[in-house]
Amino acid sequence: MDLRPTKTETEPLPTLPPLVRTGSNRILSDTHDASEIFSHLGDQTKLVLVMVGLPARGKSFISRKVSAYLSWLGIKVKFFNVGNYRRLCAQDTVGKASESFFDPSNAEASKRRELFALLALIELESFLKNGGQVAILDGTNSTRERRSLIRNFFDREPNSKMNLKTIFIESICNDEKIIEQNILNVKVSSPDYCDVPSHEAIADFKKRIQHYERSYQTVEENDGSYIKLINAGKQVIAHNINGYLPARIMYFMMHINLRKVPIFLTRHGESDYNIDDRIGGDSSLSKAGKRFAKSMCDFITLQPEFKDNITVWCSTLKRTVETAEPFRQLKNVKVPILQWRALCEIEAGTMDGLTYEEINAKYPQEYAARQKDKLGYRYPQGESYRDVIQRLEPVIFELERSNKPILLISHRAVLRCLYAYFLNMPVAEIPHIDIDLHTVYKLTPSDYATKVDKFPFGFVVAKDEIVKETPEKDYEDKKKSTIELLLPHCDQSPLQSYQMENYYLNNILNNSQQNNNNNNGTNIKNTTNTNNTNNIKHTPNINTVINSNNNNK
Repeated sequence: MDLRPTKTETEPLPTLPPLVRTGSNRILSDTHDASEIFSHLGDQTKLVLVMVGLPARGKSFISRKVSAYLSWLGIKVKFFNVGNYRRLCAQDTVGKASESFFDPSNAEASKRRELFALLALIELESFLKNGGQVAILDGTNSTRERRSLIRNFFDREPNSKMNLKTIFIESICNDEKIIEQNILNVKVSSPDYCDVPSHEAIADFKKRIQHYERSYQTVEENDGSYIKLINAGKQVIAHNINGYLPARIMYFMMHINLRKVPIFLTRHGESDYNIDDRIGGDSSLSKAGKRFAKSMCDFITLQPEFKDNITVWCSTLKRTVETAEPFRQLKNVKVPILQWRALCEIEAGTMDGLTYEEINAKYPQEYAARQKDKLGYRYPQGESYRDVIQRLEPVIFELERSNKPILLISHRAVLRCLYAYFLNMPVAEIPHIDIDLHTVYKLTPSDYATKVDKFPFGFVVAKDEIVKETPEKDYEDKKKSTIELLLPHCDQSPLQSYQMENYYLNNILNNSQQNNNNNNGTNIKNTTNTNNTNNIKHTPNINTVINSNNNNK
């Protein structure tokens, strides 16, 4: 069934089964059992998604997209970027040209890179053991030896009861335009080149790619389960992908577009119901709403993206259709305007047309239930925010695979869900996100974050801007705590940097050993020694790497 919008008819609601439902009128909360979202057959397998590919192939971008999608669906997911561990520990590779560090013939650097991978795996494992359901390891992982190390890490004895499945996700791209664009974005977004002139950063990064090309080995069947994305999703190859969630992830990845086009989001103009503070309904625009529609159209036509054949999407309700109307009246240019039933406002059911004051007076129990759980509350004969997320899934797929800019005119609840997806915000925050009336939000995706530009119009008083939480916050928090831990050992020399890395690993191992000894009396021997510089080329035995205690990081 084709779920794409058409100009002449409203597309059907998606028929994908709900992830989590009970027999009652309520959706389960975030505390539901993992089996209920992993499979309707009770499969509780935890997934480790391992990225594979050369630099500038969109691995970090794909990792963030998959993480945002799964989190948006209510799955406990986190990605671990090996490059972040290198930046935290190996200060001699940050803010300068450092291509020699990635030379496969550099034995010392190879050992250090392996150490960073182990650090990421330790914390990834800890996340899964403490309630995580899907973990993503973001790195090149471009050799059979590295992929074997990852498999061996999860096959050792401490993980025998965790029921893990590892899937390698390889991004292969031979499209020179996409590669060049990704390389050009490095100077703008990569912390590695924050203080390096553009031409030097690009030259150094190209040399880094050449180093990886020398030793690159593509994923094969003996590596285990895999998904290969070729040339930004033009071709997808899968091997041994079984189960509800792996298949769902693969289907999502078939829609990912590495071109990173911007998306414009805006609510409809002020409606008659907005003036009266009534919910739902199908009212027309007020005078202020019509002025906004005209000014917003003029604003969009002045944007650089307008010349790239921008498309307008709206719901089937009058207030969004009327907001899009000025685009129909443009002379000398034809702007496609597509209507999606899936973009309609959250269905208020029997509460439709009431104010919240009236709901509180007539249905105090329903009002109290909504105040207690806005995310899971479902209006009688209506919808909850979780229901809205479900019906927006095909919209997300179409937005992800679009290679042209899109202006999406919709409603507050719908835009809250979409905004949270693109900024990878916690699902619990969705009902509380401010999406201002008469304001355009421009979302520009990149490998490391989604940039938000907010353009308020003067027909209503705009609220304060949202304080958004991006994935960089976790990185900054980790950087602060890690630097505090390693501060006594910091030095810019390669020798001291390596000692610092070993100190970090020893700290994790010692905490894990102490915790493990307290729990079961097991004696773990530490194979690294930060006080002996002769051990500079000695990496930890994988059998000594055990789960770290998050409280001691």
